[in-house]
This record gives sequence, C-alpha cells and structure tokens, in this order.
Amino acid sequence: MVEVNLKQLAEKLSVSLPTLQTRIGRSPDFPVLERGGKNLSWKFDTDAVVAYLQAKTDVETASKRERARNLEALIEHGPVVFHEGISINDQIKAAHLRAALRDEAKECRSLVPANNLAVLLPRRHTT
Repeated sequence: MVEVNLKQLAEKLSVSLPTLQTRIGRSPDFPVLERGGKNLSWKFDTDAVVAYLQAKTDVETASKRERARNLEALIEHGPVVFHEGISINDQIKAAHLRAALRDEAKECRSLVPANNLAVLLPRRHTT
C-alpha cells in the first residue's frame, strides 16, 4: 500500500487537481483513506484507487460494447418502437443509416423495389 495525498494522486494519475476533485465529488464510492479539510490532508491508497478506476473502466467498456451490439442489431433488423439501451436519437441515426444503405443498394442495382419486379420478371401464362 502506497499512501499519497490529493496532489500526489493527481500527479500519479496524470490528471489535474480540479479533475480529480470533481471525480471524487461525483463518486461517493471513491476509495478515500482519510478525507481532507481545512488544514487536513487527503489520504489515498494508490492500489485501491487504481483498482477502483480499472473496475469503473471495465464497467464502462462493457456498457459501450452492449450499446454497440444493440445499435448493430437495430441497424440490421430495422426500427423498433422501443429498444432498451438505445436512445431515441441513436434509433433515428440507425434509421437514417438503413435508408442510406437501402439507397446505395438501389443505385448499385443490388436492391430492386417490389413494384419494379413485374417489369423485370417474365410473365407466366396460365392455360
């Protein structure tokens, strides 16, 4: 265990003092050995802080991956009224992307509108 004060921790993490103070203020579970105050120094265990930040990063990374998978599914399978984990804004972006992909497919003639099929397909005569 390496015990450091607030300024030393900021330097060790390569962040500014205000950034670290904001992070600590917004994270009630941030590992603090001793809270500082007027004429009192903050104390931190660097190992605990690094483990805490790594765990937070892992959770955020997993969340981003899940969001990306949900967005890919949304793009691939079409719009849904509500898709958990995907904001309405991202659903709109996915719809625009699907429309652009559909337009590109039409231009490349790899997608033919259904009403054009009658012209392209030979008619069957029934007797």
